[in-house]
Amino acid sequence: MSQLILGVTLDGRGVHPAAPGGPPTVEEFIRLVRRSEAALLDFVTVEDGPGQLDSALLLTVAARETARIGLVPLGPALGQPAGYAARFATLDLLSGGRAGVRPRIAADDIEHERILAILGTPEGDRQVAELFDRAAEFLRRVGLEWDKAEPSAAAPQGRPPFISLAHDTVPYRFAARRADVVIVTPADAEELRRTRAEVDRLAAEEGRTLKVLADLNVILAPSDGAAAERLADLEDAAGGPFESDAGISTGPRRGWPTCSRSGTTRAAPTASGSARPYCPST
Repeated sequence: MSQLILGVTLDGRGVHPAAPGGPPTVEEFIRLVRRSEAALLDFVTVEDGPGQLDSALLLTVAARETARIGLVPLGPALGQPAGYAARFATLDLLSGGRAGVRPRIAADDIEHERILAILGTPEGDRQVAELFDRAAEFLRRVGLEWDKAEPSAAAPQGRPPFISLAHDTVPYRFAARRADVVIVTPADAEELRRTRAEVDRLAAEEGRTLKVLADLNVILAPSDGAAAERLADLEDAAGGPFESDAGISTGPRRGWPTCSRSGTTRAAPTASGSARPYCPST
């Protein structure tokens, strides 16, 4: 039997556009991380971006309030590799070797707008692939910085793991080259099997293996029926159905949704926040 890995993504009050309330405070966020650890989840990752708090700084605070759970902030693949390496080595040190990094493929504002304007065209596809190639080279250089760090500044893990979120062949190839874990977004078990086969093939071409986790949007409630009602209420409030490239589960709060071999899950809003659990596929 394969090992079950469960993680959760904290994304404001929930990934659903009709999730109530504003972003959680720092205190609420720390409480959610502590509850995730108490629930025996393996790791927590955090969304950030415009209008949100910095995920690496939040998880640095959470490191002092937790003892076991893995802490995986986002890390836009921009800037100086040495500074990037130092930032996440620091989190690894402060957490006692519990840090990971979720690389975010990034471009400056001008390049971002240029690519958006040609997305879906052959030239757009070429530039997107180039962006991923550039990020892969950036992470290669980050790894070299970790390797040559002074003993007092070295990450306890040596190289904190890269955990990549991927939706298509280009990001799958990026994950196969640089990630230790890839989170994929299948709509169902059959799509998970196809995606797993593609990721395994691309990783084999690189002479590597990596763990594959499946991303789910999870509606948390005391029962299946209550979860279905909550989803319906959210969709009524939003004026339409919730669309996501990942599957949606309305399983009960007790006992996470059944996963195909392994994966992760995203939990939609509860009164206190949201989760995106990940079920492993190893």
